[in-house]
Amino acid sequence: MAAFCEIDEALEAGRRPIVVGGTGLYLRAALVELSLVKAPPESDDSELWSPDTRHPTTIFGLDMDREKLYERIDARTETIVAAGARDEVVRVERLGPSRTARVALGFDELLAGDVEAMKKRSRNYARRQLTWMRKIPNLRWVDRTERSDAEVAAQISAHI
Repeated sequence: MAAFCEIDEALEAGRRPIVVGGTGLYLRAALVELSLVKAPPESDDSELWSPDTRHPTTIFGLDMDREKLYERIDARTETIVAAGARDEVVRVERLGPSRTARVALGFDELLAGDVEAMKKRSRNYARRQLTWMRKIPNLRWVDRTERSDAEVAAQISAHI
């Protein structure tokens, strides 16, 4: 509900709200009257994939060449590890992490010192995100392969 309030307040103030990141489910919950009390029935997933939103909305999805994406994920994982993520995870483990922290992407892999498994799990997660996004009605894809952040932002700005 916090996202609802922030979006509504921005609109009332004459500002354009921009929701960035998060899981696909979080995005849908921020944009529609999505009930999260129980999972939707297997046979009727219409609430998740309905084109209806609370306010007129343009949804963009960033995509890139899969090989380039995986290279970026691997490099980012290496950067995270080099910055001391394993030491941080070990400290959290000693303190008794919450259930949410325990299932965080890379937590168990870092505890085990298995950076390659962390990379693989991150690549799999990215693939699942793209699969999920392909189901979003009226999504506008932006290919960011070999494009700078500024170029991608300019393309999105041109649409809105």
